[in-house]
Amino acid sequence: MAHSSFFQSSQIAYVVFVCLLLILQLKGGVGTSSPGDAALKIKYDVFVSFRGPDVRRGFLGHLVDALSRKKIHAFVDDNIEVGDEIPKSLVGAIQASLISLVILSPNYASSHWCLEELAKIVECRENDGQFVLPVFFDVDPSDVRYQKGSYADAFVKLEERYDLVKIQRWRTALQKTANLSGLTSTKHGNDNGLLEEIIKNVKKILNHDQKYISEGLIGIGKSIALLESELNPELEDVRVFGIWGMGGLGKTTLAWEVFNSVRSQYEGSCFLRNVRENSAREGIISLKNKLYSELIGEDLKIDGSNGLPQFVEKRLGRMKVIIVLDDVSDFQQLKILFGTREHFGSSSRIIVTSRDKQVLHTEVDSTYQVKPLHFDESLRLFNLIAFKQKQHLEMEFHEQSKKVIEYAKGIPLVLQVLGHHLHGKRKEIWESLLEKLKSMPSKEVHDVMKLSYDDLDRDEKKIFLDIASFFKGLNLEENDVKLLLKDQGSETIRSITTKLLLLKKLQLSPHVFSKMSKLQFLDFYSKGPCYLPHDGGSLYLPEGLESFPDELRFLRWAYYPMEALPAQFSAENLIVLSLPNSRVKKLWHQEQNLGSLRMIGLQCSTQLTELPDFSNATNVKVIDLRSSSKLIHIHPSVFSLEKLTDLDLSNCISLTSLTSDTHHLRSLRYLSLHGCTALMEFSVTSMNMVSLNLDHTGIKQLPPLFGNQRKLEKLSLVNSTIECLPESIKHLLRLRSLDLRHCRELQTLPELPPNIEKLNVQGCISLKTVLFPVTAAEQMKEERKKVSFWNCLALDKHTLEAIGLNAQINIMKFAYQDLSRYETDGFLAHQATYVYPGSEVPEWLFYRRTNGDHITIDVPFDSIFSDQLGFIFAFIVPEVESEGLFLNFSISGGGNDADEGKSFKLRLDRPRQRIASDHVYLMYDAACSNYLNSRAKSQSQPWLEINVSVASQYTQLLLKGIGVMVGNAAQYHSFLQQMKWLGTTSDTLFDQPIYRRTRAMDSDTCEPLYQTRYPELGNFYGTRGLFPEQGHGWRGCHLCSVPTTTQS
Repeated sequence: MAHSSFFQSSQIAYVVFVCLLLILQLKGGVGTSSPGDAALKIKYDVFVSFRGPDVRRGFLGHLVDALSRKKIHAFVDDNIEVGDEIPKSLVGAIQASLISLVILSPNYASSHWCLEELAKIVECRENDGQFVLPVFFDVDPSDVRYQKGSYADAFVKLEERYDLVKIQRWRTALQKTANLSGLTSTKHGNDNGLLEEIIKNVKKILNHDQKYISEGLIGIGKSIALLESELNPELEDVRVFGIWGMGGLGKTTLAWEVFNSVRSQYEGSCFLRNVRENSAREGIISLKNKLYSELIGEDLKIDGSNGLPQFVEKRLGRMKVIIVLDDVSDFQQLKILFGTREHFGSSSRIIVTSRDKQVLHTEVDSTYQVKPLHFDESLRLFNLIAFKQKQHLEMEFHEQSKKVIEYAKGIPLVLQVLGHHLHGKRKEIWESLLEKLKSMPSKEVHDVMKLSYDDLDRDEKKIFLDIASFFKGLNLEENDVKLLLKDQGSETIRSITTKLLLLKKLQLSPHVFSKMSKLQFLDFYSKGPCYLPHDGGSLYLPEGLESFPDELRFLRWAYYPMEALPAQFSAENLIVLSLPNSRVKKLWHQEQNLGSLRMIGLQCSTQLTELPDFSNATNVKVIDLRSSSKLIHIHPSVFSLEKLTDLDLSNCISLTSLTSDTHHLRSLRYLSLHGCTALMEFSVTSMNMVSLNLDHTGIKQLPPLFGNQRKLEKLSLVNSTIECLPESIKHLLRLRSLDLRHCRELQTLPELPPNIEKLNVQGCISLKTVLFPVTAAEQMKEERKKVSFWNCLALDKHTLEAIGLNAQINIMKFAYQDLSRYETDGFLAHQATYVYPGSEVPEWLFYRRTNGDHITIDVPFDSIFSDQLGFIFAFIVPEVESEGLFLNFSISGGGNDADEGKSFKLRLDRPRQRIASDHVYLMYDAACSNYLNSRAKSQSQPWLEINVSVASQYTQLLLKGIGVMVGNAAQYHSFLQQMKWLGTTSDTLFDQPIYRRTRAMDSDTCEPLYQTRYPELGNFYGTRGLFPEQGHGWRGCHLCSVPTTTQS
């Protein structure tokens, strides 16, 4: 109990310390650790990753024996690979190993299993600091690094089966592994020599920690080994490494130990300490002279910051050097000190330490974060210093030591200061010091904290102090706030925050803030959306308001009662201005210095009619004017704001135009004009636009430069009067969502970019024509997941046929991709739908029924127990007059599932109003396929009866048709090849008679006419759909057996 109360009071007293950690985390300067993190539960010394056929016979056996003789506990999985998914036990073994020994053999990359192992190993290295030792067994390291030779051949095959994200992950893992220091079999005369070197390296890594512990350096051994591996002298390019973390964590110590252990391998070396401090004292040019004098071995006089004397460049260019630049605080220091990599000879290495990760971004090849010590490491370090390895004292003072460890937050320098401070002291002195630390740290600890505080820039120091004061002010009760506002406070007040509801119609003096000259945070907030009714609390200023304190940084005042901000108020320091539901008509009447302002929020300010000139608000990022219903004009200065990212003008119903003739915004990413019903003119574009909402507007066309917004991901024009979309829309290759619901004037849809996943054209009653890419190969590039043409009844016949074929390509592609993901990821969680007007089940679905609520399909027993099957459905949904949001499907497979309540429930979207005619609803649902797979496997007969029922709201519907297609992932490669082949032919999808898919019969061959006239297309467009029938592919029937698949 005492232990708990100590830390509760300590946390309150040390809010400053917490704030410092918060600011450093924002800068990227400190990690976190906890007692439970201490050394992940290591079960194995070594995890061995290998390609069985390459090394299983001979070498692997000798390696296992050698590890065993040396008492090195290794995990070696000698099972034959089965399936695509790595067993969880294997992943667990990787995570529970101190070292991963990766044997990169000629056929290693031909196994996706090996590549998945390697990706996990690299992940453990980067996240947990696992050591990785690559062994290049009969393969050149450059072949691995750049995927050449047998590795290139392997990836040609992998790319046919796996998606690009997975491929790139594997390539990156190989490159990162090959960049590490490793062993190459060709440098040893035989396997015995290589085995000896492997054992030697493994033992060295295992002994690293013990070596440094004996020297008093706790928790550093693994970090040193990792960095030494990164240096990899085998790589000939000049490499730069960054070490970063907050002050006091041991970056300098780590860099020195690495430097000291490898410097003998280099022709020149220099450890330049305290660059930050010494450059301020001596000047950066002095440090530059010191650096190059030490590397060259003679006194140099370099006068300028740019470049080096020619003779120095020539000499350095022939030398392999190692340099450490310690405690760099500014990118300019790096630029002056080492200039360019071309100055140094091949295989040179440069290590830079810094408290600020941002300093390292542009110059380094990789970074290593020094994190606080784990609890066990902290305790070991503290005990070493405080008790000098006297175990009886460690036990006697254990509880007090734990309090110190919690206080020090894993920072070695703080642990050392406190350890030396308490060494040899009696228990009463320990208790006394710990009590003092509750309210004030010792001078030495203060100095350690000051290391990181001094690292903050001016603005960050201000933020730190503001946050600290803000947290100190959080404990004010309702009565305290009222008393404070009535008595007008004092200059000691830094922050006031309270829920408006608590203040109950409090009247304030016009001088309420006059004594609070240091007030920086003022927050009178109200919960809930601004358009909801007021929650009851309010503040009144019957005599007006004289001013706010000029120090104010954060101002949020819901239901602000004045028509403008006080005339005497200077907004120079204001960062956030939020006045939701205010009575403001105009923010201010005089010019303001707004250089600090970042965010403006005036949502639901229904009296606001105009905005002031924001020309000097150069740092504003967000402007929120939602539901400012009387706003009729946006000041042109808004379009000159180079950092503005978010502009929300939704439901500004008096706004008639938003145009910018002189400024093409660069920074704007999110623009919403939703509900601006009077808006007729719109010409704003931005090269960084991500999301654009023009719902319920009166615009008829998009700006001429619309197609230049290449980063646009989401475009919504719901219920707008848009008449056409520009052809340039197809160039928006990042567009993921296009919502055109109820665009009643839209007549033609141009060719769209392939990356759109969600396309909603519901209720476009004038839409006649939809254009698609002309070849199947081009349509295969599309990524459609959800396409809706509900109630688009004006579509012409040609367009409906094109839509049907596009639906087939997209839904089949999606199903195959999902099945491929299932093989690698082991789970299914995806769905694709495609809806368009129509009354017939598409012919490529081999099992079809024109009425009824069930359909029977063949169960492919040759693959059901080895493959995951995918089920594509087509439902012919009838006209529905009633309203509703969803179609609720119940799908059962065989037996009495439906009666027993075990059916699969599926909810699919529908138009909210009526469904005006029959529609084809194509659907692939991964979870549904999973359910039907399990039902198929439980059947004793070679068929499966699928029952389907559907209701809209509470109204049961009778489907006018059901179609099913069943298949597995084995044919995905064949499908892609068919698409690629079509892309090489002179025919297009819209040539006759291919496109019309005539079902006329040839009496001699019992095949469709176009199959005899165009045999090269027969397998693609025939009654077998996109694939010929094979042993375990998409299941279909020959034309002669159509009656067995078309049920009634």
